[in-house]
Amino acid sequence: MQMLFNPLSATLVAVPILLLLWLLTRRNGFLVAIVIVSLLLWLSATPWLSRNVQSLLEGRAAETNAESLPRADAIVVLGGILSPPGAPGADANLTAAADRLVHAAQLYKLGKAPVILISGGNENGTGAADAESVHAAALLAGWGIPASAVLTETESINTYENAVYSKLMLDQHGLKSVLLVTSAMHMPRALATFRSAGIESTPAATDFESSGAGPSGLAAWIADPAALAVTTRTLKEYVGSFVYRNRGWITDEN
Repeated sequence: MQMLFNPLSATLVAVPILLLLWLLTRRNGFLVAIVIVSLLLWLSATPWLSRNVQSLLEGRAAETNAESLPRADAIVVLGGILSPPGAPGADANLTAAADRLVHAAQLYKLGKAPVILISGGNENGTGAADAESVHAAALLAGWGIPASAVLTETESINTYENAVYSKLMLDQHGLKSVLLVTSAMHMPRALATFRSAGIESTPAATDFESSGAGPSGLAAWIADPAALAVTTRTLKEYVGSFVYRNRGWITDEN
């Protein structure tokens, strides 16, 4: 299903099929379809389109000065900030979304909440010791955040489970309101999911990617792999919101 909304994968599947159909039928409509699919892939890879679709999504997560955010019972930071260590005993690797953890630490040091809950498990199911949240907690300790102020949720592997398992931990510790920290592009879906799970959440978005100046003129229309990656991630968020709403994990009231 997700492959259909990945421009590169969809093109690599569609073009050979359309070419085979043209060879079998000699109907020019299939050649026209190949051209259209190829043009859509090119458009998806242009900085012009990628920045516009991304800024449209990030615009729903207003950039807020950390100092102006209200106090809460906890700061919840979502996973996606680390990739697994390359070898046993090695350090985990920071990803492009590592701003999330930095932002959470900043909010804690500003006194916005007494607790940081890191939500992120291990897709391989190899146990809590390998969970992303455990590695992230070690980083926070190195930044001067006391271990007593950090909770690790080690079971979740997607945004819905982030909300479900975070809710369980928050209830166990009597924590009601949270500052929700995630990337701006991910915030609309994450915030709706957390609120639908019954968590009193205030958005504390970070990792705004489209706020800087991008390519202009002809450069904005030249296909670029990085731009294609941005378009693909943006489409994933839109599709994810649709799927979550269809499954009842997001309700319109939230």
